[in-house]
Formats: sequence, structure tokens, C-alpha cells
Amino acid sequence: MKSKKFQIVAALILGGFCLYLFSQSIDDWSVVWAHMSQVHIGYFLLAIAVQVLSMLIRTIRWQIFLGQPLVPLGKLFLINNIGFMANGVLPARMGELIRPFLVWRSSTHAFSTALATIIMERVFDLLGLLLILAFVFWIYPFPAAPPAGADFSQPITAINGASAPQIANPLDWIEGIAKMGVFVFIALIGAIGVMSYAPEWSLRTAEKLFRPLPQKISRPMLKAVESFEKGASTLRRPLAILYCILLTLLLWISVTWSELVIFWSLDITIISMTGALFVMAGLCFAVMFPQMPGYVGMYHFALLVILNRTFFIEKNTAGAAAWVMWLSQVPPTILFGFICLVIMGVSFKEISHIQDRLPANEEK
Repeated sequence: MKSKKFQIVAALILGGFCLYLFSQSIDDWSVVWAHMSQVHIGYFLLAIAVQVLSMLIRTIRWQIFLGQPLVPLGKLFLINNIGFMANGVLPARMGELIRPFLVWRSSTHAFSTALATIIMERVFDLLGLLLILAFVFWIYPFPAAPPAGADFSQPITAINGASAPQIANPLDWIEGIAKMGVFVFIALIGAIGVMSYAPEWSLRTAEKLFRPLPQKISRPMLKAVESFEKGASTLRRPLAILYCILLTLLLWISVTWSELVIFWSLDITIISMTGALFVMAGLCFAVMFPQMPGYVGMYHFALLVILNRTFFIEKNTAGAAAWVMWLSQVPPTILFGFICLVIMGVSFKEISHIQDRLPANEEK
């Protein structure tokens, strides 16, 4: 309970601070509104449609993680939308508990097994992002300097008259992230293989490694390894791992395409598909932090910084892009989630008190 309260407070503070930085970074709000009013509606609606497609791809991959008995794809699609809606409106990423709870309630899968697949989802998501970052760094010619006539000598914002620290040359830290990402990717693939084909040995090894640590630390770590092993047990067929990797890459490409379409809707043509892959990865890492409801604050400031400091897009234009992209992603996800609640006959009150309804012997 204390941990949950801490996450809520941290999310409010961090999100509020980022929202303040975002607002202070805008030079002229009238220019932002002017850009937003000129959005191409066709492209905007196409971006939303592609987001729905990405959710379908995510659902197909989740069905593979869950394995037998097979849960109908339509039901999983509804549950996925509800879970991602809950992540946007409830604190502490409650959607990550709501999805396995709804699977447990509407199928023969145990709650702990369904929860383990959520962990596997996050691992594969990270694998895909790391691989994409490495790919982007090696082939994408990031702008080395701002366009002629543009002044980017000032920091992204200033606080009480004091300049915020300048962001270093993006190529320096992008290179470091890309190299680290390759090593982490290889390590995670190796861990998935060991967990899939030698679960007993991996658990014994984990127990030996964690034994010197205090129980308050070792117990949660061992429980995480056990959950990881449960999720990996559905991937004992090499083809299943290959399918999940391909679906993960297809998922992130579809998300990237929806964001690229938003750039087109604002007549931002400097960013190619490869550049949009970098934007997508940066946004995904940004929203991993504790978030305010609706990802307000962190989402907007992170996108503004990426566009302004990496692609040298003027701050007012970058601010407009941040709001339009947020409008294409977050409100539709929340709306679709509430519609899926109605279709499944589940009340919002029920999922908002999910921790009181978890199976007693399987509560996280």
C-alpha cells in the first residue's frame, strides 16, 4: 500500500514538473494552436486506425504467450483495450493486473500464469525497442547541426531565470544506448532460452545467486524469476519465439507508422520512417516512468525535447506535434477501453478495485 501511494505521489510530482517544463519551453502558444488547427483530419484518423491495428498485433502475440487452452482472439482484444485504458486513467499501471485478472475470470488460465505472460510481453517489448535503437543508430543520418538561420543555442527551457542544462550532441548518447542495447538484447534472448528449456536449473541458479542477499530483496527477485519462467514455458518451440520476435517488430513498426502519419498531418517532412522509429523508441522509454493520468506531462515534454534537440524542429511546431500525437493515441485508447468494458459487461468500479478481487493465493 505504501509503495502504491509513493508511486502515485512520484507520478504527480514528475508529471507536473514535466508539464511545467513543456509549457515554459513554448515561445508562442498562438503559433501552437495555429499549427494544431491546420492538422490534416484524414491523416489524423488514419493514425488512430493504425493504432487499432497495433493493438490487434499485440493481441495475437499475447495469445501465443498464453498458449493452451487457446483464449479467443476477440476476447483477448477486448481485454487488451481495457488494460491499456486502465494504464491511462488509473495509477501504478493497474492495467497490468487487470488484464490477467480478466483472463483468469473468463477462461481456465490461472491468474499467476496470465500475469507471467505480461512479464514476457514487457521483455519482448524491450527486446524489440533495443533492436530498433541499434538499427536506427547504424543507418540513420541524424542532423549534425540545425538548419541555416535557426537559433538553437538556447537551452530547451529555463527555470526561474536559470538555464536548464544543455543536452549534449545526440549522436554521443545514441551511440552508447545502441551499443548497450545490442548487449542487453543478446543477454535477454539467452535468458529466455535458458528459462524455456532449463527451468529447474535456472531456478536453482537464481536461488544460489540471491541467497547472500537480505530476504526482503532476494524473495521478490526470486519470485520475479519464477514468474518469468512461467511465461517462458509457452515458448519451448523455436518457432513460437521466432513468431513473437517478428510480431514484436511488426508491432513497433505499426506504432511508428501511426506516429509518422501524425508528422505528415502537420506537414513535418524532415522525419523519415527510420527517424520516426527513433522517436517511437524515445517515447516508449519516457512513459516507462511513473505517469500522471493520461500520460500528461512526461509524454509531451519528452516528445518536444526529441523533436527539438535531435531533429532541430522549432519548439512551437514540436509542441503542436506533441499535443496532436497525444490526442491521436491516448484519448482514443481510453475511449476504446470504456467501450470494451461495456461489451464485456465489466464495470469500471470493479477494475478500479482490482487488488481486492485477486485470487487470495495468487495475489501479486
